[in-house]
Amino acid sequence: MTMASKLREQALKCDAAKSMEMGRLFHRTAL
Repeated sequence: MTMASKLREQALKCDAAKSMEMGRLFHRTAL
């Protein structure tokens, strides 16, 4: 695995975690 693909994978994981957090906050404020 190259360095670039490792970084890309980490960025995707980070984005997924961020969107999950955003979704959680959104649901909490919506309710």
